Amino acid sequence: MRIRNWVILTLACTPMFASPVILNPGFELGTAPGSFLTVSAGNPDLTNWTVTGGGIDYIGSYWQPSEGSRSVDLAGDAPGGVSQLVGGFTIGGYYTLYFDMSGNPDGGSVIKNLTLGVTGESNQNFVFDTTGHSHGSMGWAQNSYSFYATGTDLTISFAFADSGPWGAALDNISITEDLSGLQSVPEPASMALVGLGLAALGLVRRRR
Repeated sequence: MRIRNWVILTLACTPMFASPVILNPGFELGTAPGSFLTVSAGNPDLTNWTVTGGGIDYIGSYWQPSEGSRSVDLAGDAPGGVSQLVGGFTIGGYYTLYFDMSGNPDGGSVIKNLTLGVTGESNQNFVFDTTGHSHGSMGWAQNSYSFYATGTDLTISFAFADSGPWGAALDNISITEDLSGLQSVPEPASMALVGLGLAALGLVRRRR
């Protein structure tokens, strides 16, 4: 009986975390782009992603991907972007988003700016310098962005923040829970669970 009460207390004090998953994180699913395919806003050629703004170039064999065989240039005929509604977050949970970034070396400024947006958070800017890079050596670099989830479903968006058709390049996106971020800022839900656990402990002691 004593063991059972401690099990109940432990479960009450342990927050539960979801596992959000980005679909088609490396852009491997979609209409075969060949060398590359210009995709306009709203076009469904890129599976699981919504194309925004001035469209994108869906890259096949045109240049070296970060992983797999495809990637995205966040500018089609004009600056554009991609977004996806991702489910499975725990409100107040701490997460880190990872993505690989490069840039179209064909023209425009050598400095490519990418804007990352997450529902409930301020937009964040990321920069890549294409100097010295080429189709066969894109110099992909991993970036990360940590945030607290403000809802169970959040829209993740990436957009080219400059002018012209030579955009920032994107590939290999993922999200992970980061439990270390919860140590310094406890969520209200977690604190409520702790309170319930302490109340349960009081009942156990009272029965004794």
